[in-house]
Amino acid sequence: MVVILDDILEYKGTVSIDTLNVEYTIIDITNPQNVIVEGYVDLSSLATGDSLDLTEYIDNKVFSKVSFTGPVAEPVLRLDSKMLPTNTPYKITVNLTQGSTPKTVSYAILVEVTRRV
Repeated sequence: MVVILDDILEYKGTVSIDTLNVEYTIIDITNPQNVIVEGYVDLSSLATGDSLDLTEYIDNKVFSKVSFTGPVAEPVLRLDSKMLPTNTPYKITVNLTQGSTPKTVSYAILVEVTRRV
């Protein structure tokens, strides 16, 4: 089987967190084709006393939930590649559970659209 990369969609930006205990969405997609998703999230804005949850959802279920307490020694978090079948919802959220606001979380996510030949 050969897989061809048809397109790369870039999602890059910043999420502004201004309220504690609210999930803020970084990316929320439902892919019309098979895709590979990967990227990074920058948690360098976390300071002493801050706690943040980063959650990945696949098919509307929690795939991974990781908690971070600031400051983070290595703040750029790489999101491992995930190959998702057609029409599989994928979402990443952040939730500041403790600390001071406002905070910002930068991110860059690549969605690689693939097909088999």
